Amino acid sequence: MVRLGVVGCGDIAQKSYLPAIAKEFKGLARLTAVCDLVPTRVAKVAAQYGVPGFTDLDCFLHRGHADLVVIL
Repeated sequence: MVRLGVVGCGDIAQKSYLPAIAKEFKGLARLTAVCDLVPTRVAKVAAQYGVPGFTDLDCFLHRGHADLVVIL
């Protein structure tokens, strides 16, 4: 299973990409971390999907445990 990280948790990510990842890639890929510059936004998304949230890209890349990163 591919571990997937997402950078950018804005409106399009929340309404389109993240729900699709959770639904369509089930069994193939698993969301493991999210990153966004806005602390409240990343905290909301991280809690919703039960994954770690990062506001610092370097920390996300080093500790997000992702095989693949989607930049939105």
